[in-house]
Amino acid sequence: MMAAGLIRMVEVANRIHSGEVSRGVAHATGGHALQHNLIAVLEGEG
Repeated sequence: MMAAGLIRMVEVANRIHSGEVSRGVAHATGGHALQHNLIAVLEGEG
């Protein structure tokens, strides 16, 4: 897992859990030339 992006995923998950938002997008990047990218779309139920 890309540590720099992990905090963004947790932040989105916390906002979904609190009811502030119903879905969110988080981005993480890593590698020597930042060539590895991860986009995560998170959505709560209900």
